[in-house]
Amino acid sequence: MTITLPQAMGDLLPTDAPPQWRAAVVRAAQLLAPRWPTGPVERAPLGVFASLALILYALHHTQSQEPAAVPVSALRDVLDGGLDVNDEPFTIKKLITEGLSAAGHRVHDADHVMCRVAARMLHRDAPPVVNTPLGAVDVPFGMGGSVPGPSELRFAAVWVKRMLGALDEYAIAALAPAPRPAGPVNVMVTGQVLIISDDSQALVQCAECQQDERGQLAVDGDQVTYTCAQGHISAQRRLGSGHVRQAIARTQADDGVTGQLYVADAHLPADADPATLHPVRTARL
Repeated sequence: MTITLPQAMGDLLPTDAPPQWRAAVVRAAQLLAPRWPTGPVERAPLGVFASLALILYALHHTQSQEPAAVPVSALRDVLDGGLDVNDEPFTIKKLITEGLSAAGHRVHDADHVMCRVAARMLHRDAPPVVNTPLGAVDVPFGMGGSVPGPSELRFAAVWVKRMLGALDEYAIAALAPAPRPAGPVNVMVTGQVLIISDDSQALVQCAECQQDERGQLAVDGDQVTYTCAQGHISAQRRLGSGHVRQAIARTQADDGVTGQLYVADAHLPADADPATLHPVRTARL
């Protein structure tokens, strides 16, 4: 199933999202709506959407511009900014970091959705580490080691530029309002919730009593929680919010899920179908 634009918006907008972030997400959705995929695609442009929202949010706090009033030409100027020696979009990263700082936050401030999104988009895999008599050290580049892997922002920035490049002044003036974002989800699952990856599965359990049936699965923005039958609430970091929304949508159940619920692992694309990942284990889908 292709992730819809309202679903993507909902993943970035928890109920406590600040108004400036909400405005940035709504404007990003409006700009990307004309080219948002409506049919099957290899991967929904979620990183593109998140990157554009972060840029609009940062411009609001560094240049006092309302997200809806930022000219597309200004966005193109940001996207044309410089790269560092690893081809990472240095100018965009600097803008996002400065924007969060101007708003009183840091990239790794996990209490705020825009910081969690920024941390995910800016993250680069660490270089190899080896153990030596002096302790664990990074393997230097040129001595058998490697530089960190590319950030998700590096690829997303290229696609943002392409998608905005298709908008001329007439198309921008004719843009329809952004769709209404998907709201929080709260659904009872009578059976177990199983996280499916390419080669394994994991069971969602209560962190306190280990119960794993007749639980309440809740999604609010990018956060997922599981409430067991005893009322204990536990955060579920292996469950991506978009993955849970897609899993529930596949059941076509409006008032609860009867039996087991299969959810693709959060490290996989949000529109990955668990039935295609591990058919034997998901045979009852």
